[in-house]
Amino acid sequence: MAVTLDKDDLKQLIKGASLFTTGGGVPTGDQIKTIDALKNPKVRLQSLREFPKDGYIVTAGEVGPANAPQIKKEHIVKEMHALLERVSGKKIVGIYPPEIGQESVVIETAHFLNLPIADFDPSGFRAVPYLDINVFNVLDIPFSFSPLVLSTFQKEFLVVSTPLSYDRTEKVLREMTSLSTHGILFFFGGMVSVKTLLTNKLENNSLSTAFSYGALTSLNELKEKIKPLQVISGTVKKITEKEKKGFLFQQVMVTGEDKKLYQLVILNEVMFVFQGEQMLASVPKRMLLIDTKKLAGIPSGDLKVGTALSVFILAPEKAWTAKKAEKLFGKSRFKELL
Repeated sequence: MAVTLDKDDLKQLIKGASLFTTGGGVPTGDQIKTIDALKNPKVRLQSLREFPKDGYIVTAGEVGPANAPQIKKEHIVKEMHALLERVSGKKIVGIYPPEIGQESVVIETAHFLNLPIADFDPSGFRAVPYLDINVFNVLDIPFSFSPLVLSTFQKEFLVVSTPLSYDRTEKVLREMTSLSTHGILFFFGGMVSVKTLLTNKLENNSLSTAFSYGALTSLNELKEKIKPLQVISGTVKKITEKEKKGFLFQQVMVTGEDKKLYQLVILNEVMFVFQGEQMLASVPKRMLLIDTKKLAGIPSGDLKVGTALSVFILAPEKAWTAKKAEKLFGKSRFKELL
C-alpha cells in the first residue's frame, strides 16, 4: 500500500534502516542533515505492484569509503536523469535503493525528480561492498547496471552506454572514485523493468519494514522483533585500520559484557566475528552494529575506542541461502581478510 512520507517519516525510515546497514551505509547523522535540508519533502513509497508493469525503475547510490561525505545532488540529478532516459530510450517511473544504508541518497533523488521510491532493495535487506552482490546475480536473473550516468564530487559526468559485466562495472566505478574528491562517486542506473521484478517474485518490502523498525523505542522491543541468533554487547577496546583501496578495512577488538574478548574483522559491510581462534559468524549472515542508547545502526567508520555497542547476528535473507551465495558472498571470497 502506497504511503506519502513527510520529513519526520523519512527520518524514521532512515533510523530503522540504519539498524540493517551491517557496518556500512551513510552515517545516520549525515542522512538526517540531508533530510533537514530538503524543503517540505513529500516522498511516495509504494510497492512494486503499484508501478506500471511496463515501466522501468532505476537505482541511485554512492560508491566509496563508508566515512566519505555525500555528494550534493540538487543541481545534477535532473540532468543525470535526462541523460539516462535519452541513452536508454526508456521512461523512468521510480527509484529503488541499491542497498540498505543509502536512504537519504535515494530520498534526495526521488524528491528532486518527483518520482516514487520502490519498496524493494536488491541486496537482501542489508548493505554490501560490491555491485555483484545482489539478488539478480545470486538467482541468475539477467541484469546490468549500465547504461548508467556517473558524477564525481566535482560534478563531472560520465555516461556509460555499453553493457558491462559486474566485474567491469565495479572496475569502472572504482577507477572513477580515484578521480573524485574524497573518493566518492554518485551513480544513476541499474535500470530494471517492474515486470521482471514481479515475475521473479523479488518483492521484499524492505523499506516499509525498516520504517516500522524506526518506531521502536527499546532494545527489548528490537530483540523481540528481530530475533537475532546471537547478541554480543560490549565496548570497543582497540581499532586497527589496514590498507584496502576504496574501502574501510578494520580489525576491532571488543570487550564483552561477559568479560570475553571478541574481534570484528570489517571491510565496509563484510564482517567476521571471532572469539579467540573461533569464528562465531561470517557473511552472508548479517552482523548489525547497534548503538543501544540511540537504537540506531553504527557505521564502522564511526567506531572509536570506548564506543558501547551490541552486535546482533542474524540469518541472511532467503536469497543468500541459494547455491551460488557462498561463492558470491561467503568467507571463501574474503579469505584474504582473515
